[in-house]
Amino acid sequence: MHTDPEVIMQNGTTGTLRCTFKSSEVVSSFTSVTWSFQSSQPDTQFFNTPHTIFYFSNGKGFPGPTEFKDRVQFIGDINKRDVSIQLSPTQFSDTGTFFCDVKNPPDVTGTPARTELRVVES
Repeated sequence: MHTDPEVIMQNGTTGTLRCTFKSSEVVSSFTSVTWSFQSSQPDTQFFNTPHTIFYFSNGKGFPGPTEFKDRVQFIGDINKRDVSIQLSPTQFSDTGTFFCDVKNPPDVTGTPARTELRVVES
């Protein structure tokens, strides 16, 4: 899996978190994608532990918690091994670490890719 190590977005804008993967297996309906988020701000429920904010399986996306539900959109093409998401509008509370994890059975091992997101004043 590959992501940008760090992404900087302006508050209130639309931003893309890119993630691509390599696999020797054919992409199928069993292929799943999990995006998780861990906040760098101690006063949020997402601090300390990554929480799933988006899950994609069997050709469908399943939004996560309310804080991200209407703001995360799957914009990748899983058949092209692109599982990127779009975040809109970005908020200061989105500052933290995003994890992208792809399981393409039987190829299910691997470390999730990490992107550090910093949301800055526009």
